[in-house]
Amino acid sequence: QQQQPQQPDEPEKPVRYGPLDVDLRPTDQLRPLLPTWNPPPTRRPKPEELEVSMRLRFLLEDRWWAATVREVEDQRVKVGYDGWPSRHDEWVSRDSDRMFLHESSHPDYVAPPLPQRYQRQAPTDAEGRPVPVAPRPPRPKVWDPEKERLKRALRPPLPYNPEKERLKRVLRGQYAPPIEDTYEDQPEPPAVQEQQRQQQDTQADEQRHSQQQQQQQ
Repeated sequence: QQQQPQQPDEPEKPVRYGPLDVDLRPTDQLRPLLPTWNPPPTRRPKPEELEVSMRLRFLLEDRWWAATVREVEDQRVKVGYDGWPSRHDEWVSRDSDRMFLHESSHPDYVAPPLPQRYQRQAPTDAEGRPVPVAPRPPRPKVWDPEKERLKRALRPPLPYNPEKERLKRVLRGQYAPPIEDTYEDQPEPPAVQEQQRQQQDTQADEQRHSQQQQQQQ
């Protein structure tokens, strides 16, 4: 049996993801920004017509990316990719073959429509007259015991209230001693203190005066 010579494996063609050609009638705002594998149906820009903010298709890694001219000098221009940060900007010569005019400069190009804002249809009655919108009923909250426990744990403590603690013991059926009068230990008002001080001074003067009279006798 004669062995047939093995044929060399044909190289696999790379899989191309994304659109091949530009769309001159895009239906969304994203399509003009997507890179394409084929150049747009436009021409290369002339060196003297390159200006700032001019839209281009720029060649990078076999794909044509949407780009814009950022800066212009005598012999070169700075090109920035649309939607990319400025660190990816490139300086190229004015006669570079990596630039094509953007498809928006093509005479058959139609800009994509602006996205429409969603508008809720107003309710109407049987005769087509608008009905006033009723307020939305409140949505009851779901009881979560763990959440309530955390709320109680994180709540700052209240100051000690002896009357409240006594009431708790009464409601629980426990012995609740009467609350002692705490006003005895509180200081007297300044006016009362001044009156007491004057009475003490008067009594001391009277005692001193009586002692002097007894010594004279």
